[in-house]
Amino acid sequence: MLKILFNRKFSLIMVIFLMGTIFYFSHQIGYESNQLSNNVLIRKLAHITEYAVLGFFVYIHLLNCKINRVNLVAGAVSIVYAASDEYHQTFIEGRSGNIIDIFIDAIGVMIGIGIASYFVEKIVI
Repeated sequence: MLKILFNRKFSLIMVIFLMGTIFYFSHQIGYESNQLSNNVLIRKLAHITEYAVLGFFVYIHLLNCKINRVNLVAGAVSIVYAASDEYHQTFIEGRSGNIIDIFIDAIGVMIGIGIASYFVEKIVI
């Protein structure tokens, strides 16, 4: 079961799916977004979770592509995507980009990369 998580094609599909899902939720106008949750803690935990999963799969995919410094590159790719997502929100009615959300997303990315590297070192190898 765990083996599929580390499959190159599966990890790429997951990266594309997650980026698309994040884009979809970011494209909702402010009112629609607030209908999903008005609770700030839940919203921030959602940021951490979605970017942890993204960081996990970006790391796995880049590792399978034999990229050097995979931690750094996976982190950079995921955090740049987080920044572009916040910028994207500045064009959406009732939404705004928030630099604090980028930092929250970065925490999620680091968690996801940490989990992925742990699995690679302790379980897969």
